[in-house]
Amino acid sequence: MGLTTPTTLQTSLQQTGYSNILRHLSLTEDIFSILNENYNVKMKSMPQAIYYRVDGLDNNEHAHRLGMLMPLSGTPTYGPGTPLGAAERQRTRSVTIYKNDYSHAVVNQLFGINAQDKKPYNLTEAELQQLGLYFKELKGVHIRQALLQRFSENLVMAAPTSTNCAFQWCANWLIKNLRLSQQPVFSANNTTYTNNIGQALTTAGTGAATVLDFPFLRTLNNYASYGKRIQPLDISVGGIKTSYACILPTSQTQFLKDPTYSTRSMGHVYTSYIRRDEQEQNWPNLLGHYGNMALIEDPRYPTLTVGGTNNPYSLTAGYLYPGNNDRRDSSVGAWDIGWLIGRGALIDWDAEALHYEEEKALTFGKWHEKGGFGTTGCQTCFYDDDTNTSPQQFVVIALAFGHQDETA
Repeated sequence: MGLTTPTTLQTSLQQTGYSNILRHLSLTEDIFSILNENYNVKMKSMPQAIYYRVDGLDNNEHAHRLGMLMPLSGTPTYGPGTPLGAAERQRTRSVTIYKNDYSHAVVNQLFGINAQDKKPYNLTEAELQQLGLYFKELKGVHIRQALLQRFSENLVMAAPTSTNCAFQWCANWLIKNLRLSQQPVFSANNTTYTNNIGQALTTAGTGAATVLDFPFLRTLNNYASYGKRIQPLDISVGGIKTSYACILPTSQTQFLKDPTYSTRSMGHVYTSYIRRDEQEQNWPNLLGHYGNMALIEDPRYPTLTVGGTNNPYSLTAGYLYPGNNDRRDSSVGAWDIGWLIGRGALIDWDAEALHYEEEKALTFGKWHEKGGFGTTGCQTCFYDDDTNTSPQQFVVIALAFGHQDETA
């Protein structure tokens, strides 16, 4: 016999909050303005690092709305006339962030013959350590889901946020072995967008041409800076003061580290690892840097599998879940996924910090469950206007490489 489920507050009474500070869209710097600072422009206030830290949230809110101010882009007035009647209207966009619960528990015995059997192995004492590792790995899954599919699964798979949130593929892509003009075109209709991505991956093909190499990094560096205008992080790597975090699948970085892989690898650089400065060597999983990108290996990278044929294609994402529960596709034809991440790419609304509780009810305390509970929401910063047809996602690019069956 269990407790009756409490009533959920009706949707119209659930609280929504609004931030009154607008994020500003990142623009490519004009080198001539940099050399001659004659303009009164406020210092940038973009958030640092990968996370967009939002202060002052009321954790009683069900949702919270963040604003972004678009830059002025109208036609200037020339000659002796004035811009009266031709003044430009300010344009804004917003993103709504959400939160939802997550939890997991482990069950055990505290006394009796079954407990006595387990006592020499200290299973009860290991519960907190197991739960801590579980939630750390689950957090990694949520981050990767937000980067690839916009939301962490706790926002998509359970009420109340599942009525507002649905997985949608990353708005920016760079697929290996495709020209920039062939990259997937974003559509607010996710069915159309899935077809666009599926068609692009199919066109890219399979084989050696789809694996990571230095020409791809060269293209990516330019594409991120000038094509998509991703704003870099304020981090120092190898003396470079601003860098992107380029997250690369371990299955692909092996090609860069192979000294025999011709000029398309960084093997000759990797063999000189000891010559890198101490700060670089202390970075976890740091392979090195190229241009203004810090190259970081990701052994828990997700995969993407294309199914069906044109209209409709299907795409299935695979992740490495806690406890080595590997749901990724390791077959030839699957795609290994990485990202180039800029400043403030992710919002992680930690509304109720992870905490642990214990339950001993209904069994005289003979059995107990220890569980962790929290309320959070992880998602990509994805700004749009009220029509939901003019998205602005200038913080992350998904990278896709063909998975290979290597010979030992």
